Amino acid sequence: MKTLTRRALALGTTLALAAGTTLVTTAPAQAASTGTHAVRIASNPGKVTTSSTYGGKTFKIIATLSGPASDGGYTDKTGDGIGLWYSTQYPDVQLVHSREASPSKPYIANWDRPSSPVPGSKLTATIRVTAATSPGVYKITFPVKQFAKVGTEYVESVKTATAKFTVTANKKVSLSETGLASSSWRAGATAKLTLRAPEYQQGAKATLYVKKKGKKKYVKHSTKKLREDGYRSSAKFKVKNLRKGDKLYFKIAKAKYAPAYKSKVAKVR
Repeated sequence: MKTLTRRALALGTTLALAAGTTLVTTAPAQAASTGTHAVRIASNPGKVTTSSTYGGKTFKIIATLSGPASDGGYTDKTGDGIGLWYSTQYPDVQLVHSREASPSKPYIANWDRPSSPVPGSKLTATIRVTAATSPGVYKITFPVKQFAKVGTEYVESVKTATAKFTVTANKKVSLSETGLASSSWRAGATAKLTLRAPEYQQGAKATLYVKKKGKKKYVKHSTKKLREDGYRSSAKFKVKNLRKGDKLYFKIAKAKYAPAYKSKVAKVR
């Protein structure tokens, strides 16, 4: 009888310890499974050039989801004690830096993702840039929300992945938005010329080259800095002794997010 009692006591102790161990280890495992998902950028071109047309062109940035297996709802189907599922949220393109006062951002042309995302799912944002898109640095954020039910408790958590990309100016667009204006002057007098360029070229140097009628080579005349001028940039030049048949053009140096280029040749008429 004493032996049976000791065995019963020992068995009871073992069961109590086992039960205690289960309570201690299961709860942390469940807690660790919630809020542990991640979103990572899988593909990003990093740098794109604006389109030369207003119809534009597109590029893709892709993110992937990782984390605990999805149950597709709050009912536990995987047997881990948690009912868990995911939901994507629409990504957002934000400006990081631009040289324009009122920049025109790239926009999301298409958002491709599963209706019920699971770990391994790809989230693809197709982004469009046009001739009107402002050069600069932008970022896109992919948020994914995890919903979980642990016992009677409901837990929600959001994880995001952010990709930065740089948009540079298209030379064709820069050239098309560059022009020369002048007040009328008589031949041989000092001409006052105003070079106007895109707003994003402000701070860049513009150099004037002149070729006199009958000469074979252009000669460097002067260099000015393009300064902000409303929604444009501009520089003023004074040129003496310009006559009919003379030719001139400008070299515009590179600016941040914009390459160097040459203006079209203007002929004095």
